[in-house]
Amino acid sequence: MKKLISAITSIALAASLLPSSISAASSSLKDISNHWAKASIMQAVNDGYVKGYPGDVFKANGLVTRAEFASILAKAVNLPETKEAVIFTDIANHWAADAITKDERMGVISASDYGNKFNPNQAMTRIELSNWLKNVLLQKEGYLEAWNDVANTIVPITEFYKGNLSETQKQTAALMIGTGIIAGDQNGRYNPNANVTRAEMVTVLYRFLAVKDKPADSFRALNELREVGMTGTNMGTATNRVVTKDTSWTNVIGKDQAKKYDFGTRVLGNVIFVDFSTNPEYKSVYTDMFKFTNAEGVYGVFSFNTYTLKVNSVTSSTMTNSNATPISAIITIMPTKADKYNYQLFNGRDGFGWLKKGLPAGVWSYSILMKNASNVDSFVAKDGGRVTFYKE
Repeated sequence: MKKLISAITSIALAASLLPSSISAASSSLKDISNHWAKASIMQAVNDGYVKGYPGDVFKANGLVTRAEFASILAKAVNLPETKEAVIFTDIANHWAADAITKDERMGVISASDYGNKFNPNQAMTRIELSNWLKNVLLQKEGYLEAWNDVANTIVPITEFYKGNLSETQKQTAALMIGTGIIAGDQNGRYNPNANVTRAEMVTVLYRFLAVKDKPADSFRALNELREVGMTGTNMGTATNRVVTKDTSWTNVIGKDQAKKYDFGTRVLGNVIFVDFSTNPEYKSVYTDMFKFTNAEGVYGVFSFNTYTLKVNSVTSSTMTNSNATPISAIITIMPTKADKYNYQLFNGRDGFGWLKKGLPAGVWSYSILMKNASNVDSFVAKDGGRVTFYKE
């Protein structure tokens, strides 16, 4: 009886994916008229990637299985079948066995992620779906280089600082966010372990299809994430500033910064620029992570520094007035964004008890830069290294 039920379930799942008769036509689906993904659902049905269920319903909130998504990608992706396929022990008689094997041979599915059993009827997670799509992109123009470039980037999702993602998962999320295939939700969460609904799947599918044949460097958001990964800043992508030819960010990133008061070390890690305008010309991928107000004609300049005191205590005046250049001045960030994204703030309002002698403390702070100001600005390291930039 269990085997019969399993077989019936597999047939039903297969039927929901294959092109169908008029009963599966998108115009006849009764349960998508007011659904947010209606357009993508109709297109996916009309293109033959999915179909409805008996009774002319789509079940948009139903979950997508590995077998279902494997079947769709086997149709949607055209890559050389040059990889060696591992024969999973649990797909021999499965309706999607051929599609799963094809995806393996194309390098979409990596057998090393699953072992001997594929568990084809297991519901897909967002990070798993992201990983399959990443495997396709890495075989396309420029994406392997992009993947390597984002290894040290800051990914603008809540899980980045919470430790919920492995390093390779962070890279995968960066690739998805940078190309616009998958983004965080309204609360900034990537939700890597959440299951994927049918509505979400078809929406992501068409975003992916629009991306997969474009070169990696054609996506400005991905270029921004790559710049941060390679240089520590997004200034070149997100602002109208350019660095002078005789200076470089490598002169200051990772180095102790010049200070008026020698309280210890302040090592600069990252500098992120965000346009505070209501309708910016370019909306940085870090906007939601850092922007906390609208201010026309202003860039927020967010700096991550690691402090290590060599003295027992410091005063607010010592800390906030110790910077050697105006652009590196410290203003406390409002806590709402930090709480949401789980990063640590430079907070002098409640004293500096969070700074302990000899114990490194990494925190974010910000200053401001007028977008149309013609002045030259710099960050300066204690060893004399500097980066100087100006309005182009």
